[in-house]
Amino acid sequence: MAVSAIANGGKLLKPILVKKIVSSKGTTVKEFQPTLVRKVIEPKTARILAKMMVAVTQEGGTGMEAAIDGFLVSGKTGTAQKPDTISGGYTKDRWIASFVGFVPTEDPQIAMAIMFDEPLINYYGGVVAAPLFRRVAEKALRHLGVTPKMAPKDTGLKPQETAAAAPGAAPAGGAAGVAGDPSAAGIQPAAEGESPVEAPQAPGEAPAACTGTAWGCRRSRGCRCRRRST
Repeated sequence: MAVSAIANGGKLLKPILVKKIVSSKGTTVKEFQPTLVRKVIEPKTARILAKMMVAVTQEGGTGMEAAIDGFLVSGKTGTAQKPDTISGGYTKDRWIASFVGFVPTEDPQIAMAIMFDEPLINYYGGVVAAPLFRRVAEKALRHLGVTPKMAPKDTGLKPQETAAAAPGAAPAGGAAGVAGDPSAAGIQPAAEGESPVEAPQAPGEAPAACTGTAWGCRRSRGCRCRRRST
């Protein structure tokens, strides 16, 4: 609820579990509207906090795994030792890993909290919980019809071109700006002496510009390409 209050511009709203009640005939019997509990912080403060939380999911932040291409994500990781109810203090081998956040930062549509009680392989919130936040949020945004406002990383697209670009299509000046030349798509050459192999054409990847006789991609490097040896 605290994170939702930041997303709502400082307003704390009463949680709603049921949006509306519909009869067997399809008519709406009752619809529940958001109820304001109180204003906890000023809207300006909420906007500042939201922007600060974006740094968590960007390069160098603890929640980079929660980043979603085309969106600004505000979030916070959590890594906590569980209390030792027998000896007192905190346990050394039992943890709670969490990530809370909302997206898009500029116009929040989803607020979510992911928590793992005593994860086994790793216990850092940024490693365990953040990736799940990303996967759930990506599907929820598609379901809600929320389109990206930013260009995906390393595509060479301008922000206004991103929404118009269909999956697999190459906008003017974008990934296929120069036929057969991946440098037009912002793809960096790999080190000399490496043997290129053809990369899979998965949705959202840019190696399409690397296929052909002049360029190739390494699977271990994704879209980093080099000229084929002559």
